[in-house]
Amino acid sequence: MSFDLHILIKADVGEAALLHCFNTFFEGGVSTVDVENSDSVFFLHYFDYSEGFLCAAFLCWKGQADEFDELALARHIVSSFDTDVMFEPSNIKLSAPLEYVFVDRAGKAYAADYVDLEDGVDVLPESLILL
Repeated sequence: MSFDLHILIKADVGEAALLHCFNTFFEGGVSTVDVENSDSVFFLHYFDYSEGFLCAAFLCWKGQADEFDELALARHIVSSFDTDVMFEPSNIKLSAPLEYVFVDRAGKAYAADYVDLEDGVDVLPESLILL
């Protein structure tokens, strides 16, 4: 069985900096298309956008990975880059119809919705509910 987590990052942090950030969070680090890491069960895909959240990290892993705290990872990214982050959690229950967690620069977490943009997505500010 495999798992995934899609994390949207407001700042344009760049793939190398994001890889470093994930490598400091996960003990065995992560692999990418360009950087193989035989010690890692995590694989990171990087995407960039021109509007809203300017980059996205799509993290995949196989079932042998230990569970990790998605909110702690989001807060690690926030503190590493002083930026907002949004993700669709797999282990945090949210009020329907909200499906995303938005973490602001102060580390506060909110249930949130998003708005589609021409080339990206952004948080829908009026949807925020403090968790």
